[in-house]
Amino acid sequence: EEDAQGTRYLTERVPSFLLASSCSKNFGLYRERVGVAMMAGHSEKASDSMLSQLLSLARNSYTMPPDHGAAIVAAILSYESLKASWQAELSHMTQHIQNTRKQLRQALEHRFNRDYSFIEQHQGMFSMLGIDADSVHRLRTQKAIYLLDNGRLNIAGLAPSQIEYFADSLFAVERMQ
Repeated sequence: EEDAQGTRYLTERVPSFLLASSCSKNFGLYRERVGVAMMAGHSEKASDSMLSQLLSLARNSYTMPPDHGAAIVAAILSYESLKASWQAELSHMTQHIQNTRKQLRQALEHRFNRDYSFIEQHQGMFSMLGIDADSVHRLRTQKAIYLLDNGRLNIAGLAPSQIEYFADSLFAVERMQ
């Protein structure tokens, strides 16, 4: 229900739209093209036009997409026991990420004289830390910590036991500047 709020908001306020969403991470089905394309048109003519564009895009991208990822998702959502298990796992991972964000914020604010509340406010598996490529490089070469060059951190991949090491390492490389 919470995930559907954005789509409902659009349908109430925008007369016509196309919306694409990936479900790969939610179901752990990477590289399987699991997702959804949604459209709403203010008229039958608008809907027909949008459908034509979607089909054209699909033909240009692929002729026959893989179906087994979608079949797995359909099975999970069709059986209450599987759906409940998936929702429990998703809830557990969401709680883990929220706890990691909170602990990371506290650890960084303890070391730096800065506000890191944005880390807790972000949603999803990743956060942009606002560090430059030089700091990222030093984290890699000196501390064996790997982030993207733009400073994006995989929060879901940061174990609670690694938070203090990460915060200490970031503090050390930031002091070098």
